[in-house]
Amino acid sequence: MENPVSTSTTTEDAPAPLRTTHPPEERLGTLSFHLDGAICRVNCEYCYLGARPGPRGGARSLDAALMEELIKTLPYKEVAVSLSEPAEMWAHGLKAVIRAARNRDKPVAVTTTLAVARNHIGMLSEATRVNLSVDPAKGPVNVRVIAALSKDLNLPSREVSLIVTLSSPTFCDQLASGMLQQFLELPTVDAVALNGIKPPPPWLDKAYWLQFLSRIQPLVDRYLDRRLFSDCYVHARILGLGPCPGRPDISPGAEFRSCVYQKMPDFEFQAPEELAAKVADYLPPAVCPFKIV
Repeated sequence: MENPVSTSTTTEDAPAPLRTTHPPEERLGTLSFHLDGAICRVNCEYCYLGARPGPRGGARSLDAALMEELIKTLPYKEVAVSLSEPAEMWAHGLKAVIRAARNRDKPVAVTTTLAVARNHIGMLSEATRVNLSVDPAKGPVNVRVIAALSKDLNLPSREVSLIVTLSSPTFCDQLASGMLQQFLELPTVDAVALNGIKPPPPWLDKAYWLQFLSRIQPLVDRYLDRRLFSDCYVHARILGLGPCPGRPDISPGAEFRSCVYQKMPDFEFQAPEELAAKVADYLPPAVCPFKIV
């Protein structure tokens, strides 16, 4: 059966069978929202958002009322929001997303930078989980600073995770030489996820990932799938440990992507019922939107 949603092209040759682990009432799995219509102030050179076509007419934010209606009606397990800098621009949209999801008793994960979490902690007060994006492109990586911030953020009702991007061989060396272990041993950090640049640069290929995982083998043995996690394309495509979990994305301009990392949207929509009809038979993409070598 072909995926009726995804129309993106790929250069990977051998698609895996389409599978989904989500029941029908959670068909979309983790439903991702990007509120901003332009690259954020950090402007990481490798950001997958930077590969997306710029919004017609300049930066724009997804309509808050439309987001609330989508979150009220679509079948998903969790909402994930990317909160870019400057964060204050997206405060209204973030509040709308969190309110609508919490009214359905659905968890909400907010991924943002250390600077946003430190300076706008009130905006994160109702999130179920805060994902702190950690890599040198977003500022100095200091374990003690992260420990202090995670202590402030971690509550009985809210988890804290670190999304650690393998952004350069130098940073990978720092991680493998003890920094990753320090992250995993922080008592106020619930999980650490290793994240790859997307699309992956030539140096961050399958061989490099396997070499890196070998370097941190004691941590893998102790923590993998308990406190240490890898991103979807490493877990499913490189290591073959499971199917694509599915992570569709809704972005400014009411654009739907069957995979959050793909450059072009599958389609644009005007109303919640139109989107609901188009994703009624959603399945995770058979292949990643970028080649894995």
